[in-house]
Amino acid sequence: MVNILKISLILFFFCFLLFFLFFFFVTLFSTIRSHGTFQKFLKRERKTKNEITNYIIEQEQIFMSRLLVLKTASIIFFLYFFIEILIGAIGFLHIWIISGVKNPPFSVVGMYEFSIKSLITIVASLIAVISYFIFSYIFQKRMLSLEKLKNEL
Repeated sequence: MVNILKISLILFFFCFLLFFLFFFFVTLFSTIRSHGTFQKFLKRERKTKNEITNYIIEQEQIFMSRLLVLKTASIIFFLYFFIEILIGAIGFLHIWIISGVKNPPFSVVGMYEFSIKSLITIVASLIAVISYFIFSYIFQKRMLSLEKLKNEL
């Protein structure tokens, strides 16, 4: 039972990691590419307050959806990390109690596998959190310049 749960969690984690990496790079490239359209929008002449307001709403919707996915990814990575620790501890105690051995059974391969998966999960969580802060900074910077432009009109 524990092995099936562990295998399904590992498969879920790797599928989610692939999805997150794909989303991260697509978001990164689209954010870099959208900087040019943002500059073109600012350089265009005769912008009305309604145009700026509509553009602000559009940009808010795009960035909020991106930030929501990044926030969800970081939460899922942290939850996976704690679930993996819990399953490892339950499996370890289960073997220890059932086997009745006075000294706990240490498996070098199991410890390396657990530490590598934990390290990958921690790195993925940190990437998700750092990218969340980077994208929120870019978003705030753009919104401030648009609000300043809107107030000037």
